[in-house]
Formats: sequence, C-alpha cells, structure tokens
Amino acid sequence: MGFYEDTEKGYKFCNEGEWEKAHDLFEKVLATQSQAKNEGVDIALLEEIMATVVKPMISSRKEGSRLCEDDAKNRAKALGINSEDVDKIIDKAGENYLHKHESPIMNIVANNPHTQALTLKEIIAEAYFIRGLIFKSKRDHANVLKDFIKAVENNPYDNHALMNLGLANHNNGNYKEAIEDFKNLVQLASDGKIAGDLTIHACKHLSHAYFARGKIEYDKGNYDEAIKDFELALKHNHDDITFEYIEKAKAKKAETSR
Repeated sequence: MGFYEDTEKGYKFCNEGEWEKAHDLFEKVLATQSQAKNEGVDIALLEEIMATVVKPMISSRKEGSRLCEDDAKNRAKALGINSEDVDKIIDKAGENYLHKHESPIMNIVANNPHTQALTLKEIIAEAYFIRGLIFKSKRDHANVLKDFIKAVENNPYDNHALMNLGLANHNNGNYKEAIEDFKNLVQLASDGKIAGDLTIHACKHLSHAYFARGKIEYDKGNYDEAIKDFELALKHNHDDITFEYIEKAKAKKAETSR
C-alpha cells in the first residue's frame, strides 16, 4: 500500500473514531515526507490534523478512561467494596429474596448509612453501573451496553445510568435506541422524577443522536429522512453544522428531483 493510500485509510479511521490506528498510519507517512509528497500527500494538512485533532483526541480518550476508572472506584468505595468485587454482587443479582437483609449481597457490601438507604435493586443497579464504567474505561463497548441496560432495568431513575446508556447506544451505532434513551431522560428530568437537572445535557446528546441518524440517511441519499432528523437535531441544540447539513440535504434533494 502506498503513502497516499495509507493517508486516505488514516482519514477513514478518523471518521470512525479509531484515533490510535490513524495516528500510527500518519506517523508512518510523516516519517518519509519526501516520498509521500511525490505520491500527492498534503504533508502540511496531515501535520495539522495530527497536531490539532488526532493527538488531542488520543489524550482526551486516555483522560476519559482514567475518569471512568476513578468514578468506578469512588462508587465502589461508597458501597464499602473494591471495584473488582462488583462481580460478586452481580452473581447474586438473579436470586430473589423477600427482604433485603436476607440477601447474601448484604454480606458483600459494607454496613454503612449509604448502603442501608438503598433498596436491594438500587445496590444491584449500582454494581452493574460500576462494572459498566470499568468496561467503558477499557473501551469494551459491547459489555458497556449490556451492563448499563441492566443498571437501568434495576433502577430506571438513576440519571447517570440513563445518560450513560444513551451514550453507549450512540457509540454502538444504535441511534434509534439512543434517541429514545435521551428523550426518556429529558422527560424524567422535566417531570422532576430524577435527581439533578440534566435536561440541557440530555437535549445536547439527543441532538447528536438525531444528527448521526440523519447523516446516515444523507449518505444513503434518503434526503427527506435526513432533513427530518437534522431539523429535530437543530430543535434540541442549535448548531451551525446541523444547519449547513439541512441546506445541503435540501440542495441534494432538489438536484435529484430535476
């Protein structure tokens, strides 16, 4: 594969969020600049993308992983356990008990005021959420989604679990599900049924989910569907890029109807 092809493949990795793979390919191209230039690679542009996009995104991702790990540890500490012990709780999660104190789960978590104030299902939900955060720090997207789904099933009013479930569906390309997750979060926040005012954040993520789904329809040439989703995205979060795509989709639709 030539340097021009490597560069194009690197750009594709950028679009897919595979920043480390893009970085490795771009480093390879930049190491042999004279040959790459001869093949038509824009070295100045590539250096700018590396400096302003790829490297910052890799640093941001590492920081995000660290924050997930810290959050998991802090939440586990609140239950009086280590983050590695959440599997013990989850293993017992399918066992039904009439009273919370009868469950062996209560032998795992510490006897502290925070734990005592939670229902058994809330403790189980928290265990799934903690493990989901650990998977998230490792970028294990499939297991992240599974655990956040279980967290919300056990505690449908946990704002952090709801938000992260929507993000997990979005990251897995499940835009229809992500839209429903964020719409649910917006409604619960508006109704005052969950703690904290997450309406603004939920609306922003809802907008991103609509835009992502609209972009898929746009790329497929389904301009009517794309315009609907872009307009819904704009309704929940004003964004110049979304507005531009609405205009582009309308122009494309006009072209194809001539």
